[in-house]
Amino acid sequence: MQASAGTQAEAREQLVARGMEALDKAKLGRDMQLRTLASLRSLIEILIGRSWRAVERFDNPLLEGLRAGPVPTTPPALRRYLERLSEVARAAVPVTIAAKDPEATKVMTLLFVDGLYAGFLPGALAVATG
Repeated sequence: MQASAGTQAEAREQLVARGMEALDKAKLGRDMQLRTLASLRSLIEILIGRSWRAVERFDNPLLEGLRAGPVPTTPPALRRYLERLSEVARAAVPVTIAAKDPEATKVMTLLFVDGLYAGFLPGALAVATG
Protein backbone atom coordinates (compact mmCIF):
# COMPACT_ATOMS: atom_id res chain seq x y z
CA MET A 1 0.00 0.00 0.00
CA GLN A 2 1.13 3.52 -0.67
CA ALA A 3 2.73 5.37 2.21
CA SER A 4 3.14 2.22 4.30
CA ALA A 5 6.52 0.98 3.07
CA GLY A 6 8.38 2.51 6.02
CA THR A 7 6.10 1.05 8.69
CA GLN A 8 6.65 -2.17 10.59
CA ALA A 9 4.98 -5.27 9.15
CA GLU A 10 2.55 -5.64 12.07
CA ALA A 11 1.42 -2.00 11.85
CA ARG A 12 1.04 -2.31 8.07
CA GLU A 13 -1.13 -5.42 8.55
CA GLN A 14 -3.36 -3.50 10.98
CA LEU A 15 -3.68 -0.59 8.52
CA VAL A 16 -4.70 -2.92 5.71
CA ALA A 17 -7.19 -4.76 7.93
CA ARG A 18 -8.82 -1.46 8.99
CA GLY A 19 -8.97 -0.30 5.40
CA MET A 20 -10.70 -3.52 4.35
CA GLU A 21 -13.26 -3.11 7.15
CA ALA A 22 -13.98 0.44 5.98
CA LEU A 23 -14.44 -0.74 2.39
CA ASP A 24 -16.90 -3.39 3.55
CA LYS A 25 -19.01 -0.64 5.19
CA ALA A 26 -18.85 1.80 2.25
CA LYS A 27 -22.05 2.76 0.46
CA LEU A 28 -21.27 2.50 -3.24
CA GLY A 29 -24.31 4.17 -4.83
CA ARG A 30 -25.00 6.37 -7.85
CA ASP A 31 -23.68 9.53 -6.17
CA MET A 32 -20.32 7.89 -5.48
CA GLN A 33 -20.13 6.66 -9.09
CA LEU A 34 -20.78 10.19 -10.42
CA ARG A 35 -18.11 11.68 -8.13
CA THR A 36 -15.70 8.97 -9.20
CA LEU A 37 -16.29 9.68 -12.90
CA ALA A 38 -15.80 13.42 -12.39
CA SER A 39 -12.55 12.68 -10.57
CA LEU A 40 -11.50 10.29 -13.37
CA ARG A 41 -12.09 12.96 -16.00
CA SER A 42 -9.82 15.35 -14.10
CA LEU A 43 -7.17 12.68 -13.66
CA ILE A 44 -7.19 11.83 -17.38
CA GLU A 45 -6.76 15.50 -18.26
CA ILE A 46 -3.81 15.76 -15.88
CA LEU A 47 -2.04 12.54 -16.93
CA ILE A 48 -3.02 12.11 -20.59
CA GLY A 49 -4.50 15.45 -21.69
CA ARG A 50 -7.89 16.59 -22.96
CA SER A 51 -7.48 14.80 -26.27
CA TRP A 52 -6.92 11.05 -26.13
CA ARG A 53 -7.22 7.89 -28.23
CA ALA A 54 -8.01 4.26 -27.53
CA VAL A 55 -5.02 1.90 -27.64
CA GLU A 56 -5.80 -1.52 -29.09
CA ARG A 57 -4.09 -4.75 -28.05
CA PHE A 58 -2.22 -3.40 -25.02
CA ASP A 59 -1.63 -5.98 -22.29
CA ASN A 60 -0.99 -4.00 -19.13
CA PRO A 61 1.55 -5.98 -17.06
CA LEU A 62 0.12 -4.52 -13.82
CA LEU A 63 -3.32 -5.87 -14.72
CA GLU A 64 -1.87 -9.29 -15.48
CA GLY A 65 -0.05 -9.27 -12.14
CA LEU A 66 -3.20 -8.30 -10.23
CA ARG A 67 -5.20 -11.00 -11.98
CA ALA A 68 -2.62 -13.59 -10.91
CA GLY A 69 -3.26 -12.79 -7.24
CA PRO A 70 -0.91 -12.64 -4.25
CA VAL A 71 1.99 -14.98 -3.62
CA PRO A 72 1.50 -17.59 -0.86
CA THR A 73 3.85 -15.84 1.57
CA THR A 74 1.81 -12.58 1.59
CA PRO A 75 0.77 -11.56 5.14
CA PRO A 76 -2.94 -12.26 5.90
CA ALA A 77 -4.50 -8.77 5.77
CA LEU A 78 -2.49 -7.74 2.72
CA ARG A 79 -3.36 -11.10 1.14
CA ARG A 80 -7.07 -10.41 1.67
CA TYR A 81 -6.67 -6.96 0.08
CA LEU A 82 -4.78 -8.35 -2.92
CA GLU A 83 -7.30 -11.18 -3.33
CA ARG A 84 -10.11 -8.61 -3.53
CA LEU A 85 -8.11 -6.61 -6.07
CA SER A 86 -7.51 -9.80 -8.02
CA GLU A 87 -11.26 -10.53 -8.13
CA VAL A 88 -11.96 -7.05 -9.48
CA ALA A 89 -9.11 -7.32 -12.00
CA ARG A 90 -10.38 -10.67 -13.30
CA ALA A 91 -13.93 -9.31 -13.66
CA ALA A 92 -12.82 -6.05 -15.29
CA VAL A 93 -13.03 -5.09 -18.92
CA PRO A 94 -9.88 -3.03 -19.61
CA VAL A 95 -9.90 0.02 -21.90
CA THR A 96 -6.49 1.55 -22.51
CA ILE A 97 -6.09 5.17 -23.59
CA ALA A 98 -3.16 7.43 -24.51
CA ALA A 99 -2.74 11.02 -25.69
CA LYS A 100 -3.73 11.64 -29.33
CA ASP A 101 -0.10 12.39 -30.13
CA PRO A 102 1.15 9.23 -31.91
CA GLU A 103 4.51 9.64 -30.13
CA ALA A 104 2.86 9.44 -26.68
CA THR A 105 3.98 6.48 -24.60
CA LYS A 106 2.13 7.07 -21.31
CA VAL A 107 -1.13 5.11 -21.09
CA MET A 108 -3.95 4.55 -18.62
CA THR A 109 -5.79 1.25 -18.50
CA LEU A 110 -9.29 2.02 -17.24
CA LEU A 111 -11.10 -0.88 -15.58
CA PHE A 112 -14.87 -1.36 -15.85
CA VAL A 113 -16.88 -4.00 -14.01
CA ASP A 114 -20.51 -4.48 -15.02
CA GLY A 115 -20.30 -1.19 -16.92
CA LEU A 116 -19.10 0.79 -13.88
CA TYR A 117 -15.69 2.39 -13.53
CA ALA A 118 -13.62 0.42 -11.03
CA GLY A 119 -10.17 2.00 -11.25
CA PHE A 120 -7.17 2.50 -13.49
CA LEU A 121 -3.63 1.27 -13.89
CA PRO A 122 -0.76 3.27 -15.39
CA GLY A 123 1.36 1.86 -18.16
CA ALA A 124 3.69 2.71 -21.02
CA LEU A 125 3.82 1.77 -24.67
CA ALA A 126 7.05 0.34 -26.04
CA VAL A 127 9.18 2.94 -27.78
CA ALA A 128 10.28 1.95 -31.26
CA THR A 129 14.04 2.08 -31.69
CA GLY A 130 15.72 2.18 -34.98
